Amino acid sequence: GGYAANCLVGLSDSFASGSVFLTVTTTFPPGTRLHEITGNAASPQVDPTNTIPEVLTVGASGVVSIRVPHQASSAGIHNRGYVVYAPALPSGTLEDTPSVSELPADAGTTPPNRRRLTSIPVVTSDFTLRLTTTRADPFDPATDDFAAFRFGQGYIDLNNSGGPDYPYTNEILGGFENFVTTNQPLFGSAGSTGLYEQAIDADLLPEGMNYITVRAFRNRPSDNAPLFREFREVVYVDRVPPEVALVDPGVVTGPQFTFRVRAADRTTQRVHMLMDLPAGQDPIAASTIFNQATQTDRFDFERIFNVGANGTPRVLTIVAFEATGNASVTTYPFVVGGAPTCEPDLTTGAIAGQPGYGTPNGAVNNDDFFYFLAQFAAGNPGVADLTTGAVPGQPGYGIPNGVINNDDFFFYLTIFTVGC
Repeated sequence: GGYAANCLVGLSDSFASGSVFLTVTTTFPPGTRLHEITGNAASPQVDPTNTIPEVLTVGASGVVSIRVPHQASSAGIHNRGYVVYAPALPSGTLEDTPSVSELPADAGTTPPNRRRLTSIPVVTSDFTLRLTTTRADPFDPATDDFAAFRFGQGYIDLNNSGGPDYPYTNEILGGFENFVTTNQPLFGSAGSTGLYEQAIDADLLPEGMNYITVRAFRNRPSDNAPLFREFREVVYVDRVPPEVALVDPGVVTGPQFTFRVRAADRTTQRVHMLMDLPAGQDPIAASTIFNQATQTDRFDFERIFNVGANGTPRVLTIVAFEATGNASVTTYPFVVGGAPTCEPDLTTGAIAGQPGYGTPNGAVNNDDFFYFLAQFAAGNPGVADLTTGAVPGQPGYGIPNGVINNDDFFFYLTIFTVGC
């Protein structure tokens, strides 16, 4: 049939200086413009005399004249005796919009094996994935006629089509999704750009890093193998603060005790643990290198405290940060020696400056309620930020979210009513 090649490869194993001129017959249609894609034709080391063309035009009957470099030139041995020519692939720009900020590239002091070279956009709500395509070769009419995308390994229905658009049996697009918000290929249009957009529901994506792949295809006859350019992008989804939890310590015994915290996902970058934070002090501002926990595994952090004698009521405050600076605050009251903890038990007295103010005493009474009201009014997240929602069973129930609102008040009212 009319099957056409994907690329033309020329190789030379000769170490003579210079190049060799060849005429070959291909299955490319006459008039096809082929671009040298290895960079050797433009290299002053491989082609110091500029005799190797960067673009070839296929002649009648698919005949092409090609010059292949040897392994050496007048500039010396370069060991790059090859050229590869292929039709122009779609070019363009991939972006996520709107983004609220970005994670900057890592500093040069970061070890090379861990250094991230590019910035990453941060989104906190729904956004649009946008590919704008351009004409890679102004003399080549065969531009992009189709594009598809995936997040991660794919197979996520992000365009509300009812399921993945391409099954795993599709060798090129298994797990990919079609752009349905906007689908305007450059091929066949009168414009200078193509546009593909997909509105993305961020609730369908995991928190943290999400890796995007988009493939834009060059227009070709249907019986030809596909030619596409792959675009890649990373977006950081940051809808909620990092979720962490204290690993059940059992009975806390003195004089020293190791507290362990486990992150619920991959967003937690560091954890701070503070003991008996003074009332009214912002736990986020109080988090410094001096109270930072040691990371012992991917999700695990720990810190050792002198907890004191049995019977001593204490409050452990855990502050978790992610790369964006978003933070969560969780408090765990306990009594050294194994006395039961009681979440609504917040204080011994409700008068600021009174002995025991802000220290649980094992009893729930009006002092605890008025103490909570005072901290709620003051906007103290270490005490008043208790939940994401006030409805039992609702996602985030009992998990602080960095926001103090009526949900926190009604959550405390519920646990105060239940008592201990």
